[in-house]
Amino acid sequence: MMSTQRRILCVEEEVRGDGGRRLPAWDDDQEASCVEKPGARESPAQRISGGERIINPGAKGSAGKVMSLGQKRDRVRYYQSQGLALTQSLEVFDLTRHQYYYRPQGNSASRPGCDPSMHTNYHDADGVVSERTNKDVIEAIELIQRDDDLRCGYKRMTAQLHLQGYQINHKKVYRLMRVNNLLLSRLKRPD
Repeated sequence: MMSTQRRILCVEEEVRGDGGRRLPAWDDDQEASCVEKPGARESPAQRISGGERIINPGAKGSAGKVMSLGQKRDRVRYYQSQGLALTQSLEVFDLTRHQYYYRPQGNSASRPGCDPSMHTNYHDADGVVSERTNKDVIEAIELIQRDDDLRCGYKRMTAQLHLQGYQINHKKVYRLMRVNNLLLSRLKRPD
């Protein structure tokens, strides 16, 4: 069984890597191969400063991440199951507790919110209010779009639908036109 200090050294080597190269995972059979004398992999600047990290925000050409955030979380869980304390494993993998416990939301379908309405109010010439389905509204939009003189975008389309008796919001008109590929392409201004 490896001591905690040796395990931390091996984990640090796995996370930080050697010059950006990905190192193979260690096994208990190779425990001595991954442990080197302290400070062996430090750069000259780190040796001078006592092993502290020197942060240079303008530095370019760094090796980049060796492990993704999800991989680091998995490794922290693994080393916790092997008996390493959470605080030690988080420190080795440069994770905060917030990053470790964070669970991202699912896709937008799992987020709360109202479903789009399936009906729209329609006022007859007699003043009678009835409900029309979205299919009826789309057919009315397509009918208006067929006429070259009335062919327009969603804002004017909303006004046309209001004139016909529909009680509908411009955002719903935009959504219906977008979903059914009825939006007009934007014209570019000549230079």
